[in-house]
Amino acid sequence: MSISILDGGIFSQIQDLGRVGHGHSGFSQGGPMDLPAACWANYLLDNNNHCAVIEITLGQLSLQFNQDTVIALCGADMAPRLNKQALVMWQAVPVKAGDMLSMKTCQAGMRAYLAIKGGFVGQKVLGSVASVMRDRVGGVNQGQPLQKGDEIEVNSSLKGKAMQSYNVAPERAYQRGYHYTAKSWAKLAVFKGPQWHLFSQADQDLFLNQYYRLEQSSNRMAASFAGTPLTSGIAGIVSQGITLGAIQVPPSGLPVALLNDRQTLGGYAKIANLSQGACWRLAQLPPGCQVQFELADITQAQQQVLQFQRFFQLN
Repeated sequence: MSISILDGGIFSQIQDLGRVGHGHSGFSQGGPMDLPAACWANYLLDNNNHCAVIEITLGQLSLQFNQDTVIALCGADMAPRLNKQALVMWQAVPVKAGDMLSMKTCQAGMRAYLAIKGGFVGQKVLGSVASVMRDRVGGVNQGQPLQKGDEIEVNSSLKGKAMQSYNVAPERAYQRGYHYTAKSWAKLAVFKGPQWHLFSQADQDLFLNQYYRLEQSSNRMAASFAGTPLTSGIAGIVSQGITLGAIQVPPSGLPVALLNDRQTLGGYAKIANLSQGACWRLAQLPPGCQVQFELADITQAQQQVLQFQRFFQLN
C-alpha cells in the first residue's frame, strides 16, 4: 500500500511524535507543530499515537491513493477535495484505490495533518521518522519536504467490507475544545525564563504589554516577532540547552521563540518560555498576526497538558 505525491505543496513533511530525548546528541525534536490536530487525526482512525502523519503547511498538496483505506484530515482548513468533491475534515473518511486528494492554500490556520489507517512509513532515525531539514533526517528523503513523484508506503490498510463499514466510535467523536482556529491576534501564555531577572523592569513590562507582529520569516525552527525592541542589552550567556518554546532575546532586542526544529544549544538570554499550549496555538497563526504575551499559572498549565496527555494516552 502506498500513496503517490502529485504535488508536494508549499511545504509538506512526514512527522510522528518526534525524536524526543536526543537533544544531548545535537538532534532536534521535530514532530507536529500542532500536536493536538495530529493526535486527533490518528485518534479518529484508532491508530497508534506514534503513527506518522503528513504535516501540510500552507496547503496545495495533492496525492493519489493506490489502495482502499481510511483517512482523516485535521487542523487548518485548506479547502480539501476528494475527487473534486469537498472532503469533510475532522472525521474518518473511506477512500478507494485511484482516489485523488487535493488542497488549496489555507483558509484558516497554517497547518493541517493527514493521517491514514496504519500510518505512513518513513526513514527511521533514533526511533523516529520525524522530518527535520536542518538535521537531514526522517521523512522519505533525509528530512526534505515532499516532492512530486514521491511514493510513500503505508504500514497497513483496511480492505473490502472492513473499509466500507468503518465508523468512528461515539467516544472518538471530535471534541471542539482541542481545535484552535487562528485569528488576526492572539494572547500566548508564557512562563518567566531563566534570565527573566536580568531584564529591567521596563523591559519586562514592555515584553508583556506590547503587541508584537509575527514575522514572515517564521518557520518550524523559530518564530520571529517585530515590535519595540527591549533595551537591556544583556551580553551573551554561557550556552544552555534550549527547551521547546524558549524565547530568546538577541542583540536586536526582538524576541525569537524556538520551536520544534530548533537548535539544541543557545547563548542568548531567555526572557520567557511559551507554554505547550501556546506553542500549539502559535503553529496555526499566520504571518502578520498580532501577538501579546501573558504570564501563565504554571499549575493550571501543567494540568491542561496532563489532561491532554491522558486523553490521547501519551503519558
